[in-house]
Amino acid sequence: CQNRFSPSDCGGHYTDEYGRIFNYVGPKTECVWIIELNPGNIVTVAIPELKGFVCGKEYVEVLDGPPGSESLGRICEAFSTFYHSSSNIITIKYSREPSHPPTFFEIYYFVDAWSTH
Repeated sequence: CQNRFSPSDCGGHYTDEYGRIFNYVGPKTECVWIIELNPGNIVTVAIPELKGFVCGKEYVEVLDGPPGSESLGRICEAFSTFYHSSSNIITIKYSREPSHPPTFFEIYYFVDAWSTH
């Protein structure tokens, strides 16, 4: 598990009720972060802004559950974008072409207080 405000490695497993994911800067071209909250909780992901991304060269994808789940969206541009899981797990994937440098982004996640069971 990660400290809730540490710089992001290329992927990880987060279990805190809230936190922030930063872009990974390094040689890897695909990173996967899994956010797993207590059963009965719903995860909200907030992407304040994605800018500077080159569509077709890099993207962020949000999956409704563990890796391999249904995609809630694959985006290369965003402004105040929110996603809500249907369970206590949501996955965030970042991918870029090897020849393309990584672009800065930050993504926030937290328990959806209005949707807990």
